[in-house]
Amino acid sequence: MFDFDQLDVPRVDGDTRHGTTLPCNSVDDVAAKDIAAGKSCRMKIGDVAADELLGSLLRMHQNSQYLFYLSANEVSKDRQLQNTEVSNSLEKPQDGKMSGGYESAQNQQEPEQQAGEDKEPPNVGEVLALSPELLAAEIASQQSVGEALDSSQEEGTETQPGTPVKWMMEWAMEELKKELDFRWEADLQEECERFVKSKHELQRVAVPALHAELCSKRLLVMEFIDGCKITKAPEHFPDWDYGRDVPAIHEALETWHAMQLFLTGKFHGDPHPGNVLVRRSPHTIPGKSPFQVVVIDHGGYYSLDDETRKLYAEVWSMMDEPKDAQQKSARRTRLKEIMSMWGIGHTSRFVLEQMFNGHFGAADPTASITENGEARRHRWNWMNQKQDDLGPPVFEDVSKMPPALMKAFGVGNFTRSAWTILSKGQKGLRGWDFCKVRVGIMIRWAKNCPGVRRPP
Repeated sequence: MFDFDQLDVPRVDGDTRHGTTLPCNSVDDVAAKDIAAGKSCRMKIGDVAADELLGSLLRMHQNSQYLFYLSANEVSKDRQLQNTEVSNSLEKPQDGKMSGGYESAQNQQEPEQQAGEDKEPPNVGEVLALSPELLAAEIASQQSVGEALDSSQEEGTETQPGTPVKWMMEWAMEELKKELDFRWEADLQEECERFVKSKHELQRVAVPALHAELCSKRLLVMEFIDGCKITKAPEHFPDWDYGRDVPAIHEALETWHAMQLFLTGKFHGDPHPGNVLVRRSPHTIPGKSPFQVVVIDHGGYYSLDDETRKLYAEVWSMMDEPKDAQQKSARRTRLKEIMSMWGIGHTSRFVLEQMFNGHFGAADPTASITENGEARRHRWNWMNQKQDDLGPPVFEDVSKMPPALMKAFGVGNFTRSAWTILSKGQKGLRGWDFCKVRVGIMIRWAKNCPGVRRPP
């Protein structure tokens, strides 16, 4: 742990210390403030300690418990110095005093906020602009809130509704640290490039070539991609044909993802439309789509351990239609067994939501008509915030779910948005169901997973 007394952030535009405020009227001003504060922080306390501080600040921004902390203490939006004294307690002080002897900013300056008004966490520059003492108190208060929430959960006290995610947030914070070093991303990008070039099924997928001699911890240099974001392809290319090109790039991208998951267990965890580009393929075949998908941003990779990879493949290999009632029953029993290992309480809802991407026309092939109907009804009631007939929770014990596996299930939601945009209202794609096609691709490669147990 570093000593916060070492931290002396310089006064910049928008700084509110010493009781005055300098103008900060643009996004550029805020960015400059953050940069100045960050540089000073690293100069004063060094890279290692600064990274530790960054981790604490990110936890403030991203941890759902921090949002609860803001609400509980009624911290004002502008986050000026006179409004940033915070309580180490979840209870609003009765005497107008906050812990440490500070007077409540609520009583000093701000009128009472309306119930339900959104409260935003501070940006990094605003937090760094605090005095060392207040910065230390801010982080200590966040830690005390987490401990209080953990304690209340253990005692059975009602807290925020929803699925607990702190277990995954802690894991994600450790993973995020890797992305701060571009050498890590460079290695992963080159690894993916070799994998893609070694598989003839992935000729329509490309990874930008790196200029390794120019790359460093803070700099990543790669080839220029003459193309566009995947959802902008119809506007960018004058010869774009929906009926020809959308299914082609869909098959390419989903096959790449399935092969990563089931053949290696290491996969790109963030393939949203901004990280998937389309360009003209260097190898055009007459009558086929002339386009190729290019995947970028390889810093966020995740790995399934060998046993989880095989179980995940086994689950997917049971998603085709069973040949008879006996096989269906055997698969249902095995599927529930695996789902129980992962802390999942509502098997069919999990299949529909996490594997089939919430497609209401889909059905769990291991479930009966009644079970599928219940799963759809429970999903509908949850989505519409009904108070009864919700069925068992999808996640009964989230601590049993491997975090990387949760990311694997979520990847389909990233790619789904692109296919939804590209296929909406297109006559050339009538009858083409991208969800069903994706399920078929996943089943195919799950059955090719090395070491997978054959489904019943």
